[in-house]
Amino acid sequence: MRALVLLLGLNFTEAPRPDTLAAIHSVVLEVSALAEAESYESARALLESQRVKMEAAPAQTWLERWRGEATATLEERALLTHASGVLEMQAGDLDAAAEALARARAEAGPGALRLNATYDLGVLHLEEGELYRAQIPELSNGAVAPPPAAPVDGEEPADPLELAREQYLKARAWFIERLSLDWQDADTQANVELVQRRLRELDEIEEEREQQEEEQEQEQEDGDGEQEEGEEGDESSEDEEQPGEDSQDNAEGEREPEEPEEGEEQEDEQETEEEANAEPEEVHLTQEEMQRLLESLRQIEEDGEEVQEALRRIGRQGVDRDW
Repeated sequence: MRALVLLLGLNFTEAPRPDTLAAIHSVVLEVSALAEAESYESARALLESQRVKMEAAPAQTWLERWRGEATATLEERALLTHASGVLEMQAGDLDAAAEALARARAEAGPGALRLNATYDLGVLHLEEGELYRAQIPELSNGAVAPPPAAPVDGEEPADPLELAREQYLKARAWFIERLSLDWQDADTQANVELVQRRLRELDEIEEEREQQEEEQEQEQEDGDGEQEEGEEGDESSEDEEQPGEDSQDNAEGEREPEEPEEGEEQEDEQETEEEANAEPEEVHLTQEEMQRLLESLRQIEEDGEEVQEALRRIGRQGVDRDW
């Protein structure tokens, strides 16, 4: 009996099990406080220590079961994974944070922890999109923000506008999933509206860039066309003003008469000879035309005789001489 009392006293004085829900809650609160103080390494060490203790914990004794100290389920242990994701997100390691939050969401199952993990994934991609947005020249006000990730060797750095759009689209997808689980969440609704404004902003910037590129291309084409026209004008001016053999003006500025070439002169002479040697074409008159022609000739003869008679009468008259 005395041994049993001593045994019970020893059991009651033992440290609580690390794999209970109460122990996990205690560690999560401590990790949150360390993250707020930016003691990220201490918080990571605490989480790692808790995992080791949970894995090394012995099986539950009958007395622990009798006292109601149940071990935490897999869904409850996901609290540590979620705390790790939030810690890395605050520390700035977004890749590690996304991996931890996605694992916590898968381990949590249906419930509040799954809602929180889904919401935090949306916030993570939203914050990463904000980092890329700060590098866009049109929005940086001349200040160049440091890139969140260094480009791969041998590759050109990607356009921050495209990187920001990619992160905003991921954030919107997570927020929409969060609303599908609970559409009345005000924080999620506000973040969806913010993401939509950011995406519209990026679309407007992209449209302005395309318009500027088109204007520059048009100006370049116009400049090239004017240059080509100027070169053609210079060439034609040189051809027209070049003195010497190509000029048809003499030294006094008078234009020299053009002499026909030998071939053209021979053709003109040949045409003149052919016209002279050509026989007159026969004219065939109708009977009426012939009659009119004869009458005209008789009238001309009669008029001519009258004129001759008048001349003879004038010649027979005497002329008085005054000398």
